[in-house]
Amino acid sequence: MRYKVFVTLLMILVVATVGVVAQDEAIPYIGVGETVSGEITNGTIQYNVTATAGQLLIIDVVAEGFEPTMEVDSVSSGREVAFTFGTETAAAVYFVAPEDGDYTIKVQDFIDPVTGSYTLRVREGGTLTVGEEVSGDIDNAAAAYKFTASAGSLIAVRAVLEGMDGRVVITDLDGTELKSASTSYSSSEAVAEYLVAADGEYVVAADIRPFSDSRMGTYTLSLSEISTTPISYDTPLDVEVSGTDRVYLS
Repeated sequence: MRYKVFVTLLMILVVATVGVVAQDEAIPYIGVGETVSGEITNGTIQYNVTATAGQLLIIDVVAEGFEPTMEVDSVSSGREVAFTFGTETAAAVYFVAPEDGDYTIKVQDFIDPVTGSYTLRVREGGTLTVGEEVSGDIDNAAAAYKFTASAGSLIAVRAVLEGMDGRVVITDLDGTELKSASTSYSSSEAVAEYLVAADGEYVVAADIRPFSDSRMGTYTLSLSEISTTPISYDTPLDVEVSGTDRVYLS
């Protein structure tokens, strides 16, 4: 009797293990720099992508027939590393991989399971240094860059976003938003300023605001460090300003 019970448990364990392997193998892989297209038939699109710790990835999807949301989870920990509601026909996320390994990309409709077609793309983000300016196109996606800053420095990111309802965002490597600024009806410029709390790497991104009707446009990003004037407590300060001048004190 004990032998039969042991054999039965062993068979269940083997079947369960095979089932897990089969489930993992059922999710196809997409490489960094690749683009894939297909049909959504079961309500959810899933792909795995392999990343190294510290790698900045940008993932975007263009959908036909449904309004996409996108989620990215770490396969090893199950932790969600990125999520967005997207626009009516597209969604884009960017994140810094917290560890070496695979990450599962999940795309589905905002409300209900549907059928439709999609084009999914994975790219690697860039790097930006103080005094540098970069530009490019945002086609249903986002542009993201890593930069290094020292504690106590005042960083300003200026973005000129043409042809879209856009924003510029500064985050830490965990994706926590530190500062953001958006364009307006009267200006295509957005400036985000951040007083750096700790030495290290940060991320700046330009993207299309969630639920926006915008789909594409151009961006120009520049990173600068603002000099501040030290002052003492209870000491009068005489400064002349005009127009849109800013005064920074530390």
